[in-house]
Amino acid sequence: MKRSFLAIVLLLAGVFLLAACEKEQSKTYEGDLEGADIITTLTYKGDKLLKQSSILTINYDENGVSKSEAKQILAKQERVFKGIDGISYKKEIKKDKAVQKIVIDYDTKNVKEMTKKVGITGPEKGEDYVNVKDVERAMKKAGFEEKKPLKDND
Repeated sequence: MKRSFLAIVLLLAGVFLLAACEKEQSKTYEGDLEGADIITTLTYKGDKLLKQSSILTINYDENGVSKSEAKQILAKQERVFKGIDGISYKKEIKKDKAVQKIVIDYDTKNVKEMTKKVGITGPEKGEDYVNVKDVERAMKKAGFEEKKPLKDND
């Protein structure tokens, strides 16, 4: 009886442990690229990247970029990202800054084609998903730093 009870407890503990490993998680990175401040959040489950959300902000005074230069930068970006399945693109040109929002849905059937068109880290050979570690490595190489999550003060 004790062994049966112990076996059931161990089995349930294993199931809960596996369920916890497959929980959706996210990490946020910050960096700057050619006069723009960028915040990117990677959402993943296990080692599979599900979504990448990026906000690019060009503050004209802070970044030393004029409004017309910012428009040109975002126009180039728009040509790359707009109209591709799996990618949501939005831009706003404001009085003091330009803001671009891009959401890339990696949980799509055409992930290989999408990543190739855009020129971003794609699936490894033989895989049908993008590994979050590969994207993190590329971001760190480009100078991005992981932003630590905010913690509640108890």
